[in-house]
Amino acid sequence: MAITRSLRNLRRWWDFPRRHNIPPDAVVLDVGCGNWPNMRANILADKFLVDDSERGQPLALDHRPLIVCDALYLPFKDKSVDYVICSHLAEHVEDPEALFRELSRVAGAGYVECPGRIWEMLHGWEYHRWYVTTQGGEMLFEEKPRPLHDSEMHAWYDNLFKNDREFEQFFIDNIERLGMVSMYDWVGEARCSVRRLPQSVWERTTSRLESRGPVSREELATQLGRVPTPPLSRNESIKKRLAARARRASDGRALGRLRSMLCCPRCKGELTDGKEGLSCAACRADFPVVGNIYYLVPEQIAGWRPESLTDVVHAH
Repeated sequence: MAITRSLRNLRRWWDFPRRHNIPPDAVVLDVGCGNWPNMRANILADKFLVDDSERGQPLALDHRPLIVCDALYLPFKDKSVDYVICSHLAEHVEDPEALFRELSRVAGAGYVECPGRIWEMLHGWEYHRWYVTTQGGEMLFEEKPRPLHDSEMHAWYDNLFKNDREFEQFFIDNIERLGMVSMYDWVGEARCSVRRLPQSVWERTTSRLESRGPVSREELATQLGRVPTPPLSRNESIKKRLAARARRASDGRALGRLRSMLCCPRCKGELTDGKEGLSCAACRADFPVVGNIYYLVPEQIAGWRPESLTDVVHAH
């Protein structure tokens, strides 16, 4: 039974590109890759290297390029990505509409996944801001009135999930059948509706950058040294090899295009080679690069504030 279950889960994992109609040679970006980057993604993106406050495990790093960036200000040119994946990130962000605009801007198609409304009510994560459902060709975000829907229900579920192996496995095996995830495939434009509460009074845990101001290449290297490298299990090693096989028609293409795809996160202008890695002359900002890690957060721009980005223009 355990072997059958493992093979079924492996097949579902392997079938992701087919299920979502991703061509073998498509350049795929995973926005908010976190501790479990998608097997088909050629390029990874996440904002937080060290702070794991909003994810269960440390950031996963491998040979694929990682763009350290803010999902609301993606440093990619218009339609430079063939396909974008955004899994278990949208429920965290303050402005889902801005996220969906950015996903639509950088890619021609994509997939968004979030914990479903029932799962959020049943278990709940105090750092999630939204209940999420998929309906009518769009995702609906409804602001949570409090961190946990029901503290007693949360404690009951959390105890079962952590201490009852059979319950955990049953839940994971049937997560889609039970309607516990909201899934959304889109082409052309990612659409969402947002219902905010008139007064939001609860605070939630949020991840933070190690520095609120610009960091140097040396400081970036120090942060990378603090990201642990967990040992790979036999199952994970097999998946890693299979994933590389699934990307064999696209990894080289992605690496060849990457440099021309990137732009300034603020003005969306061209980046040139600079002393730290890449530079934007218009914003007078340096963006450090260490190996295959590109640090392109808008906080690299001196005096940057989110409200100052209302004049952001699209890249060409």
